[in-house]
Amino acid sequence: MSAVLERRVPPRVARAGSVLLAAAAGLLTLRYVLVSWAGRIPVDARFPYTNLIMSDFRDAVWLPGRMLGAGGDPYDEPSFLALFPHTQGFSPYTPSHLLLTAWAWPLPWPVATLVWSAVTGVALAAMGAWTGWAAARLLHGGAPVGRTVALGAASAGVIAVWFWRPTTIAHGLGQPSALWGPVAAVAAATTVIAPGLAPWARTTLTAATFAKPQAGIALTVTLVAARRWRDLLWALVVTAVLSLAVGGWIAGTGVAGWVLGLPAAVGGRHSRYDQNHTDGIPWIDLPATVYRYGLPELLTPVLVVVALAGGIWAGRRLHRTGLPALGAFAATTGGVLVGPHCSYDLLLLFPVMVLAAAEQLRTPAAGAARVAAITAMVTLVAAGLLPLAGSGGWRPEGGQAVLTALAFVALLVAAAAHRHERSAA
Repeated sequence: MSAVLERRVPPRVARAGSVLLAAAAGLLTLRYVLVSWAGRIPVDARFPYTNLIMSDFRDAVWLPGRMLGAGGDPYDEPSFLALFPHTQGFSPYTPSHLLLTAWAWPLPWPVATLVWSAVTGVALAAMGAWTGWAAARLLHGGAPVGRTVALGAASAGVIAVWFWRPTTIAHGLGQPSALWGPVAAVAAATTVIAPGLAPWARTTLTAATFAKPQAGIALTVTLVAARRWRDLLWALVVTAVLSLAVGGWIAGTGVAGWVLGLPAAVGGRHSRYDQNHTDGIPWIDLPATVYRYGLPELLTPVLVVVALAGGIWAGRRLHRTGLPALGAFAATTGGVLVGPHCSYDLLLLFPVMVLAAAEQLRTPAAGAARVAAITAMVTLVAAGLLPLAGSGGWRPEGGQAVLTALAFVALLVAAAAHRHERSAA
């Protein structure tokens, strides 16, 4: 399709359009960086917050890191809350998360928030740019595209990212998902196509993903479906080594006991903000959805197994039958539903969804499989845009959870139908 546009659009017009798109993409990114920084909470804001902007950065990156740097253990919840009683608490991230964000610890609050807003803004924009470029390559059958097309596609990807509500919500909160989410999302998409990324770069992205365990879970399903065992193994090894380094920093020679006690210390723990929402807000994963709607608890393990097995099966089946992007979309969606994931974690699905759309334009599935694939994409786009309708105290997360689950069901149908149609052919 992009080749058709290249032939029909005069080169001068195409170049001008690409430059304008690039300028718009840059201005949008700058706008969100500055808005999030200017609207940040005061450094001493007390929970519950009237303003959530940069609250997750303070409570999940900056303060835990400063506590660790001073010799404390942020994974000891009573100690953390005793030192920072005004916070929502420290949700349990992988210890490597604190080591990889050590550059933010020593910065004063205004500078730290500006740098974090800029770094995460660039990370999200880079996800959009890479996705747009990769989609253009996919439309060309994997072949390189011209500079004008590459610039226009990358710029369009950035613009689309900033209209994708999960992205702007994560960025505004200062959520670590605004950093580890784009990393995980691109790592998942490299199972389809990986322009500009050498094997070591793909492995590095995969390893960094596990700094946030929830993102690691979603990516694991995609990697297993794509049989990317080496990348998964390296990710686990790197995460373990970095986490052991943090454990040694905290516990010294008692690192073994600290590591063994970590699962019990963080098991089932969430921030005080999440604990206040006993109706399941803001989670969109299947266990939270079962709880939110008062369904029988027995459904929880059943649905989790279905999401895991279904995501791996559909991902593998579609990958082997000529639709790898749709397969990555199915597998990653299944990983997101396993949980625990908040509504902003839908940003993990942006690249694989865009690549699946590009794949359908170039090598579409036939019949029922194509209808199911398009239904899944439309449903997920609606889930991402649903927060725009949130007003008057109404929360969109319940609707997002249902729409994401429906998109996953549609992807399972697409995998089954595509297999049947190929067999019939």
